[in-house]
Amino acid sequence: MFSTKGEEDYRNGQRCLMTPNSCNLRDAMIYFEKAADEGHIEAVCHLGYLYFWGEPQITRNSKKALRRECQKQNMNLQGFTLRG
Repeated sequence: MFSTKGEEDYRNGQRCLMTPNSCNLRDAMIYFEKAADEGHIEAVCHLGYLYFWGEPQITRNSKKALRRECQKQNMNLQGFTLRG
């Protein structure tokens, strides 16, 4: 069964990315962190991307990006799949 844990935080993070005239990566990251910690796989993907490519608003951190990629791989091995 598909879990919706973290969905609200994930959607709030998406809103931060889609706000016209002011994309706020830092706020989006906070929401994605909360959702990822609850097991939301799409939030995990966004976090990895932001940690690696989020400059200048977010300091690049390849270790955190890799950690989130490993988390995503573990979730895939447990039977989770990306929607899409």
